[in-house]
Order: sequence, then structure tokens, then C-alpha cells
Amino acid sequence: MQKETFSENMRMALAMKAKTQHSLAAASGLHPSRISAIATGKADPRITEAWKIAEALQVPITWLFEDHSTSMGVTV
Repeated sequence: MQKETFSENMRMALAMKAKTQHSLAAASGLHPSRISAIATGKADPRITEAWKIAEALQVPITWLFEDHSTSMGVTV
């Protein structure tokens, strides 16, 4: 599992869409503490959670698992 990539991409999408972890929790139906644990890399998202997060962020689920740091020239 690439939890660091997932958590980095989740935080990147939150920033790009000007959303908070709290608003993501509300939109995805996940508990705020679960969103926080996934965002900090302390927990691996279950596939159903990854799907809900992707839908709430309006990004393809595959985008959350891809390494974007080299293509964007940034480190998150």
C-alpha cells in the first residue's frame, strides 16, 4: 500500500480545492478522526474509504494513488 502517496495526494487535492479535512469528512461520510489519520499517513484507507474520498474530492480514485511529486516538481 502506498499510504504516503495517498495521504500526500489527498492533502494536495484538499489544498487545490480549498477544502478542509472537516469538510472532506462531511462530504465523504467518514469520521473526521479517520480523515485525519489517513491524511497524516497514520492509517491506510480501506478501498471503500478511498472511493468515498475520491468522490468527495471529485478526482479519479487512481489519481490518489499515483506519484505526482515528480511530474509537478513539488514535494508535499
